[in-house]
Amino acid sequence: MEDRKDKQIVQQVFDSSLSGIQDDPWMAQRVLNMAHETQGTGGFMVKKKLPVGLIFILIVLMSSIVAFACNHSYVIQYLFGRNMDTEEAQSIEGKVQTIDFVQSSETSVCTVKDAYFDGKTLAVGIGFKTDKPVFLASEEVKVNGEWVDYIEYGSSIEGMWVGNQAFPQSYTAMEEQIHGVEYIFNRPLPKGEKAEVTMQITLLGPKNGVEVVDIYQKDHQTMWEQIDAAYENGMTPISVDEPYEVLISSGWHGLLDRADAYHGPVCDVDSLVQYANMEVIDTVELTFMLEVK
Repeated sequence: MEDRKDKQIVQQVFDSSLSGIQDDPWMAQRVLNMAHETQGTGGFMVKKKLPVGLIFILIVLMSSIVAFACNHSYVIQYLFGRNMDTEEAQSIEGKVQTIDFVQSSETSVCTVKDAYFDGKTLAVGIGFKTDKPVFLASEEVKVNGEWVDYIEYGSSIEGMWVGNQAFPQSYTAMEEQIHGVEYIFNRPLPKGEKAEVTMQITLLGPKNGVEVVDIYQKDHQTMWEQIDAAYENGMTPISVDEPYEVLISSGWHGLLDRADAYHGPVCDVDSLVQYANMEVIDTVELTFMLEVK
């Protein structure tokens, strides 16, 4: 009798609030297996049976957790990191628009998953899988055919490695890593308007390997000599610590007083190819429509 009541209560829970969740038969079986535990008592095996209602509630809760984890968007992960469960994150999550563009090459998979666009802020969530570390360079995003006029810009794919290039043994091949880009517009677009967004991401790799150079040493002349020597030997010079920027050889600078010149990061693809022994692995170009929400 109690079991029947439990089933009726749990069924109401399913029908009223969890109808959209896909069940997981493998998870259900694991929960059911857990429901019949045995323990030794004086040479006898005693079965401990959980109430049917509790079994189904456990299944519901575990399924909910899986569904919640799987449904988190890339752009929310990029914008909020570990704070995805805050009120602000959840309010934005309801306005996320799906893109689901996937491009695969021999060495990588790029997924432009989704975006948030409220007319003032444009943020795009992107995932990368590579079988070896690659360097990313992105161009500014176009909206309706024009470069975005923005007052703030943030990116986790501008001049960075996917994977640890300096210490590749710590990199797990083909493990997806979530990144993104974010723009805050100078002139917001009105609500309800649709916009055509165009973006390009270039994936590069070293032709022959990398060589680490300490860019913080006081002797700038020696630093530039090390960078240029690595370049002349066919290697790609990179900085000594994260984010392991690719270092451009002094030939890019024309007339350069190497005794006083600092080294700043350069993300121009042509310059990376010509002056840092990089090669283009893949170029991701896509255009998609977004509604201002």
